[in-house]
Amino acid sequence: MNNNTYISGLKSIIIPVDILLICLLIFPVVIYGGVQQYVIYLIHIITLIIISLLIIKGFIEKKFSFHRTPLDIPFLIFLAISIFYTIKTVYFYGSFLELCKILNYIAVYYITVNHIRDRKRIKFFTWIMVIIATCLTLYGFKLYWEGINKMVTPSYVCHNHYAGFIELCLPLSIALIFTEEKAISIGAAIISVINGFGLMYSMSRGGWMSFIAAFILMVILFIWKKANLYSGEKERKVFITNLITWVLILIVFSIPLLVKERAKTIVQIEKNEIGSEALSFRIPVWTNSLKMIQDQNYLGRGLGSFIYLYAPYNKEMPDIFMNAAHSDYLQMTVETGLAGVLSFLFILLMFYITVIKYLKYKGSDLSAFTRELVKKDQILVIGYTTAITSLSLHGIGDFNFQIPANVIYFFMITGLAMSLKSLTDKKDIMEKENTSYSKTTIAVTALSSIILLTALFITGSLLGGELYLKKGEKYEKNLLWEKALPCYETSIKCSPYNPYYYSIAGYISSKMILIEKDKKDFWLKKSIDYYRKSLALNKMESSTYYYLGNLYIEQGQDREVPELFEHMIKLDPYNRRYLLTYGSFCQLKGNKSKAIEIYENYLILRPGDRRVKAAIDRLNQ
Repeated sequence: MNNNTYISGLKSIIIPVDILLICLLIFPVVIYGGVQQYVIYLIHIITLIIISLLIIKGFIEKKFSFHRTPLDIPFLIFLAISIFYTIKTVYFYGSFLELCKILNYIAVYYITVNHIRDRKRIKFFTWIMVIIATCLTLYGFKLYWEGINKMVTPSYVCHNHYAGFIELCLPLSIALIFTEEKAISIGAAIISVINGFGLMYSMSRGGWMSFIAAFILMVILFIWKKANLYSGEKERKVFITNLITWVLILIVFSIPLLVKERAKTIVQIEKNEIGSEALSFRIPVWTNSLKMIQDQNYLGRGLGSFIYLYAPYNKEMPDIFMNAAHSDYLQMTVETGLAGVLSFLFILLMFYITVIKYLKYKGSDLSAFTRELVKKDQILVIGYTTAITSLSLHGIGDFNFQIPANVIYFFMITGLAMSLKSLTDKKDIMEKENTSYSKTTIAVTALSSIILLTALFITGSLLGGELYLKKGEKYEKNLLWEKALPCYETSIKCSPYNPYYYSIAGYISSKMILIEKDKKDFWLKKSIDYYRKSLALNKMESSTYYYLGNLYIEQGQDREVPELFEHMIKLDPYNRRYLLTYGSFCQLKGNKSKAIEIYENYLILRPGDRRVKAAIDRLNQ
């Protein structure tokens, strides 16, 4: 193979990898932050393809290189704990899906560290993230000006998570002001203003406070490295100084009344009509999460288990389904114990230690030209550090680390910082190319190929299940149950270990009775069978017990109902619908004492319910 052919072959791999990485940055952001399961599967598939291409690249080069970083051991500890709490869990399938996400995020970090390894490409991907954020913000303002949204929250479900995304990208654009040439720095400054206003109009109080705190850190680091900031021609210094001054003046005097009123509610306890919930919502969730942690003796119950464990503690707001602790660190502790949250904090600690060491580096052993490059690198790293700090702080009072798009950016930014640091690491040297394929190269390629192909096949099948689910949901929305059911049954074939597919198939099977009344017994039996299979896969879903119990009542099989309803109440003791259903069943079956007990529990939640009071009076007669 001649040299030109060799280089051409490498480019044919590197370019698709870059394109796929850009796709990985774009589409989770524009599709609700990547929270939907089918999007997560697509993220997995893109990541697996990228890894496959990098392995092919290594095979072409006749060598495989892996660049070590200071975060390797912290990541390994964090991953080991995550695997442990996937095995030790109350719901294995859900925990396994969470583990796959963690593996994907770590993979993004190592792809970044091993693939994006020169200044030009590091800055290129930094600009890509900044541009994506700007486009998203402009679209958000369009929706805001059209009156569609009351705040800037373009494609995210929650404005707090859009704010988290901007917190990651805004510091990058600020850092680019100081690292680009004069004309380009103007563009970076304009972008910074746009995204700054986006953060302002997101109405996210947590986003504001987190970014302000992180920005203070950025200023401190800038002052520490002030010699770096003001290197270059005098005109540039004057231009940037004036620009920042006028931007600050513009921001201060343009803050609308709506934002000012929102800012006044940062420490407000009562619920506020503007934007998201006040502290009155979050404080009970945090308090209950702490109770959960204490009751578990600071040991976790499994990745992704929070949503199944919280209901027995949710007495204050029983009508609200709580899918997150509204604090990433509390939720992490609930699911993986103190070991899990400390291992994550260890990653952050090592990141900051590495950054501080790098920022102390003066490059005295380098040429004057290279020293100037390192100075700019250090400014970029300050931007990366500010981004990491902002989202980490926001995680104290929100759940941005549950949003795939934001976590992908978080880990890529971390990887870019480590890549820049490695450029001055003398230990990080190029390996010599082998003249022939070694046994190790062939073995690694073969084994990796088998693993990746298996993973791609499984993920593709899981994605197929989600796509058929979406198709079925469209039919269900239009009450076309006879068309929806085959879609859900296909979802089961694609992913036979997903309990939700069995539950939804069971629900639609029960609806088929309305279409085929003469086959009532058949559809009842089929529905019960589906719910039973769902329960075998996930014993933590209270609604499964509820629907299954009601089906047995309709079928006239009352023996199993009390046990099912007891499990249901144990999992969700403050659900008014569950209490009424179980109370009515006990009343119907003549179990007066049990019916009264359940009704009294209901009245604790809703003391003014006259019908339940009347039912208790009748039972006491």
